[in-house]
Amino acid sequence: MPVGEIILVSGKATSALGSIAKSSPSVMRFVKRAYYRITKGKVRIPIFGSGGVGKSTAAKIIAGSTPDNAYNSYTESIWTEQVPLNGDIPGELFVAPGQEVRIDRHWPDLFKTLSCGRAIGLINVVSYGYHSLEINSFKESASWRDGMSIDDFRLQYTADRRDLELKLLEEVVSGLAATTSHVWMVTIINKQDLWYDIQESVLSHYKSGNYAEKLARISSRLGSKNFQHEFIPTSLAISNLTTGSGEIIAKSTSGFDVNLRNKSLEDLSRKLNLLVSK
Repeated sequence: MPVGEIILVSGKATSALGSIAKSSPSVMRFVKRAYYRITKGKVRIPIFGSGGVGKSTAAKIIAGSTPDNAYNSYTESIWTEQVPLNGDIPGELFVAPGQEVRIDRHWPDLFKTLSCGRAIGLINVVSYGYHSLEINSFKESASWRDGMSIDDFRLQYTADRRDLELKLLEEVVSGLAATTSHVWMVTIINKQDLWYDIQESVLSHYKSGNYAEKLARISSRLGSKNFQHEFIPTSLAISNLTTGSGEIIAKSTSGFDVNLRNKSLEDLSRKLNLLVSK
């Protein structure tokens, strides 16, 4: 049996082994990983949400990448993306493709990991409708109507995308119907840099409206002791919302800077670590 497992199983360690663990980050990392394997096994966390809300970026940051390295321009995912955790706790994040045509193919398998207890929690990513666009011009969007200005389009597009967020949350609620064990859920309200100036309205939209009502159905069925939910507003990156040709649909809010972004990411890390460790 490896040294780290001996220490953890027995609950005792010689002073020499204790000194090695304290002085060697690699040994301490092994000890923490071994402890988690013994007590809870491998962490599996599925990540849901619509295309363009930032699921892949969230997974990379949670797994240990820096925000600058994690962020890429939006490209459509056609498969469930598997992202290994790089920290002290062994595990994987499973990023579900967000396009509606792929939900029936990929999401049910992830719901099974929750219903059978192989996944300990789930993350749903939303962004108040500011979903990245994989089109060259806003006039190619289904939300555009003749005569619309970019401002008109932004209002219609974000409203349509918020409706889609609710529709996909309903898929999550239905997908959790077979779950009977304890499960936690985090809603990452992403792209805070784009809505920071109206954040009270944004938070109210999720915490008091239809979104909250759908969450309440999960809590009612599982019971408050078996379901815990956390809202975490953040900005995984600071970037204008643009089309492929560079049309600016929404600008980052003046006053939202890197320090605010980093503070929100620290809160995300802290809350996730607490949930995973329980």
